[in-house]
Amino acid sequence: MGLSKIYETYELFIGGGDGVGALFVLEWFVVMILFVVLLYKFTKRHSQYYNDEQGFSFATGLAFVVTITMLTGVIVGVMEYIFISIVGYESFVEGYLSLVGYYMNLISESGLELSEDMVNQFVALQEAVRKSSAPSMLDTLFAALYNYSLIGGVLGLIIAALVRRGAVKQINQQ
Repeated sequence: MGLSKIYETYELFIGGGDGVGALFVLEWFVVMILFVVLLYKFTKRHSQYYNDEQGFSFATGLAFVVTITMLTGVIVGVMEYIFISIVGYESFVEGYLSLVGYYMNLISESGLELSEDMVNQFVALQEAVRKSSAPSMLDTLFAALYNYSLIGGVLGLIIAALVRRGAVKQINQQ
């Protein structure tokens, strides 16, 4: 997930991102499907550590998936911070601003008229991005942790429902 995030960030904001929209969508779907499948397999394997008397509850499965996705968020956040530090925050900002300009031009070339309020919002966005300071490592880490916690919560609800199994009660016969 970390390498995927770095690739997407580089191509979209620094590499220009021209003509790679379909590639982004394909790459994102492949990585997300792989992520979900691996989460399911890891949760299924983790559930096998619980014997029949214990069972594997929905809450245990949900907690396991959220924990794994939060660890993924930490890894992604650290990798993203290191990547932006290496490339330089200024390059990242310039790439973002050129992307916003590209979309403004695309909208105007398509024949759609932008209202004055919309143009003012684009200009305000560009100014806010130019004036922003580089995020700290903790900002980047907490943003990734928050995003992956939400992803883990949603995926955890589904995966935990599929993997859960109740405890089997043994009947003592005398």
